[in-house]
Amino acid sequence: MSGVFELRRTIPEVDAYDVVVVGAGMAGVGAAVAAAEQGARTLLIERFAQLGGMATLAGVCNWCYRGPLEGQGKVFDDQLRVMKQLRAIGTEYGWQSRTNPEPERTNNLFDHNILTFVLQRQCELAGVDILYHTEVIDVVKTGDRIDAVVIHNKSLTQAIRARVAIDATGDGILAQHAGAELMQKEPQ
Repeated sequence: MSGVFELRRTIPEVDAYDVVVVGAGMAGVGAAVAAAEQGARTLLIERFAQLGGMATLAGVCNWCYRGPLEGQGKVFDDQLRVMKQLRAIGTEYGWQSRTNPEPERTNNLFDHNILTFVLQRQCELAGVDILYHTEVIDVVKTGDRIDAVVIHNKSLTQAIRARVAIDATGDGILAQHAGAELMQKEPQ
């Protein structure tokens, strides 16, 4: 037996931010730190217990770029500088780096365990607030604009007002809750 349930409840608004970033992989951390460094009150929401996404949680400890790693942007350059200071990346510290001829990209291995702490510290220094073990379960909208992000964690269901909401989840969770259409996979 299947059915549809309609929930009607009041959800407390617990805080308000200039920028709310959902997903704390490399893109999410980069967006949150950049926003905070520009003076925006910023919240980073992550469903797991650490920052870095696939680079740290899944152990995909390889940055792959065409050309040098340096120069990708201030936030990443800061991460790279600290990783080198901690000897967690670089051939001079025993971390492999090799160029693939097709497509021409250089693979740079690093210590994904150290990266977790580098990202955490970078967020702290920038003034980014972080919620771990938190899922986005809905949004509150006015027209096409997201007014608040609805979250659920050990504090139960709450809403966080956002002037700007950024979806860095990789699978578009925030965008889906906001009503974005999913791209259909083409048949093989």
